[in-house]
Amino acid sequence: MPVNIKEELLKGLEESTNALSDVLAAFSAVQFGQEPAPDKWSAAEVAEHLILLEKIVGGALSGFCVATHRDPFLKKRDIEGHMSNFERAFKAPEFIRPSGHLQQQDAIDQLISVRKMTSNLVMVSDVTETCMDTDHPGFGQLTRGEWVYFDISHANRHLRQLLHIKEQLT
Repeated sequence: MPVNIKEELLKGLEESTNALSDVLAAFSAVQFGQEPAPDKWSAAEVAEHLILLEKIVGGALSGFCVATHRDPFLKKRDIEGHMSNFERAFKAPEFIRPSGHLQQQDAIDQLISVRKMTSNLVMVSDVTETCMDTDHPGFGQLTRGEWVYFDISHANRHLRQLLHIKEQLT
């Protein structure tokens, strides 16, 4: 496996983590928990949703994986295309819906912490293996690398949402 794949994944994780933590820190304490409109998520809820998803991704990456008998990054383009379709709204499954009760710094710290665990798993794992313990609801079985591409694309989608929330509250 070319080293540049892991480097690409690690760089993507680092860039999206830095961008998310910067944007989350830019909210005032009041704005952080404030919904921009009725039935729209607050920055606190977006942050918690991201943390909940990170834990699932970490579980997939650290779970039972096997050799992949297809292009291990076959689903990357579909994942990125799906997550960058901003005209389409998605409803989060119940298991990653937020309660919105995280404090701002705690949310930032937790997000950075779970992202560090994900990065560590990328460094020590074969990212071409297929994760067998956790299927993605829309994409089915993913390789470790595809899970990380999903993670980055998902975070970037919510980064855009956070910027929009900030704009609405300012």
